[in-house]
Amino acid sequence: MKSKYKQGDYEYFNQQRARVILKTIIFFAVPLSLFIAGYLATNTKANLLTIVAVLGLLPASKSCVDMILYLRFHGCSSEDHELLKDSMDAFDLKAYGLVFTSYQRTYEVAGCIVKNGYICGYLTNHKKMHEDLEKHITQIAKQDSQKATVAMYEKAEDFLERLKVLSEKETENEEKDKNLMTLLYQISL
Repeated sequence: MKSKYKQGDYEYFNQQRARVILKTIIFFAVPLSLFIAGYLATNTKANLLTIVAVLGLLPASKSCVDMILYLRFHGCSSEDHELLKDSMDAFDLKAYGLVFTSYQRTYEVAGCIVKNGYICGYLTNHKKMHEDLEKHITQIAKQDSQKATVAMYEKAEDFLERLKVLSEKETENEEKDKNLMTLLYQISL
C-alpha cells in the first residue's frame, strides 16, 4: 500500500500512527486465529498451529512497540503547523513532526528546515533540552561524514526570526542540504 504522504509532511505522522495501529491489530489477529483453529481442530494446545501462532507473535510484538512509540508522540500539532506554515513554505527542504531519539531521551520537533548546511528546528515540549538535541544531531552528522550547524529553538519567535534570515540567503550546495535532510529522516521516527 503506497503512502499518501511522505515523511516530513504535516499529515504523515497521524497517517503512520493509524497504519501502525491497523498493522498491529492484524499481526495479532492472525496468530490468535491460527491458535484457535488449531485448538478447535485437535482439542489440545499441543499442535503445529500453536507453534506457528507463537512464531507469528514475534512480528506482532515488534509492531506493537512501533505502535506504542506512535501513540506516545504527537508529531506537529495543528496550532504549531499554522504558526510555522507560512515561514517554512519559503524553504524547499522542510519537515514537520519529526521525533528524534537519543540515548538519553526523545525529542519532538514541530518544524525543521535545512539550508546551506544549517539545520534549524522548533523543539516542542522539551524546555531546556535544545542543546542536547543539537549535540546529538551534530554527532550523527559527523559520523555520516557530513558537516552541519544545528540550532534548535524552544521559542517559536526565535525560530521564525531565524527562518526569516535564512530565507533571504541563496542556496549554496543543494546536494549537501538534501543529504542532511535524508539523514534527519533516517534518525527520526
